[in-house]
Amino acid sequence: MTPNELHYFRIATVDDRQALRTFLAEQWNPEHIYLKSDPFFDYDFRYEDNLNFLLAINQDGQIDGILGFILYGQEYKNSDVFTVLWKARPKNGDPMLGMTLLEKLISGFGFRIVSTVGANAKTLPLYEFMGYKTGQLQHYFILNDQLTAFTICSNTQKVKADNTSIPDAGKQLVAFESYNKLTAYFNPEKYKERIPYKSPQYIDKRYFNHPIYVYKVLGIADVRGEVNSILVTREVAQNGAKVLRVVDFIGNEADLAGLGTSLKALLYGNGYEYIDFLQYGIDHDTMKAAGFQLRDDYEDLIIPNYFEPFSQTNIKINFFTTASEPYYIFKADGDQDRPSRINA
Repeated sequence: MTPNELHYFRIATVDDRQALRTFLAEQWNPEHIYLKSDPFFDYDFRYEDNLNFLLAINQDGQIDGILGFILYGQEYKNSDVFTVLWKARPKNGDPMLGMTLLEKLISGFGFRIVSTVGANAKTLPLYEFMGYKTGQLQHYFILNDQLTAFTICSNTQKVKADNTSIPDAGKQLVAFESYNKLTAYFNPEKYKERIPYKSPQYIDKRYFNHPIYVYKVLGIADVRGEVNSILVTREVAQNGAKVLRVVDFIGNEADLAGLGTSLKALLYGNGYEYIDFLQYGIDHDTMKAAGFQLRDDYEDLIIPNYFEPFSQTNIKINFFTTASEPYYIFKADGDQDRPSRINA
């Protein structure tokens, strides 16, 4: 039989839950958080009676490959999605089964854009061969220059010496405690043409109703009190210290310019070691005008990305996408800001 005859492909349903659990335990990691919590698994993947995995089923009815995806819209058609948990069983009879799964996901379900963040560097040439864009997130930060010791980041001496004043554009950060309060000031549908587009339902679920993490959604209010852009942040504690991570941005990137005074007030007022911002799509001059510095400009500086478990190392985060420019990726896209343990 040819490789295509060895497998058929379909979206998983709730009836496949146990088979998926078995496959993940055997082929991925038996300690994975998705195997420890059915509610969290459903939170990320359940869509009506489907589970958002494309399955490759062999002639014996067993799963030989999976490709999970996070749905940003309310239905498959025209939604933007990020893939996660991509795995083919070794010796499945088709050495290209993983790529076949990706090709079928891209072409078979009417998605507008398919992307991956956290791509293995070894897979980037494959994406490029298929004609898709690849790249790397840039890691920006604002260091707390009022502190004399740091336990999360390290090798900060040169950064403190280089830290310069940040322009003030009269902008303020306004916290929204619920989605309803947010939408009284901010309309996410204004950015429907932005790629990727995060639907109102996605924003509500992802940032106001997460089952484990606590996010703070901050509106950028201009001098008239109008909010046209939002930052999504999450506080992380480690080694007796804490930092603030900007994990998403929705809006007009020009609104970031001049925000540094408000960000510094947040930094100092809460005693954060730093505020960091992993992103692709916002130009360097805009990030600088918001008070951020680029980690790569400092050879020895370490701004960690992994906290579960904690690793005091710098991490490069690669991506691929079927989109063209302009295109934006942030820390919370895909499963990059996912807990690794239930008690996170």
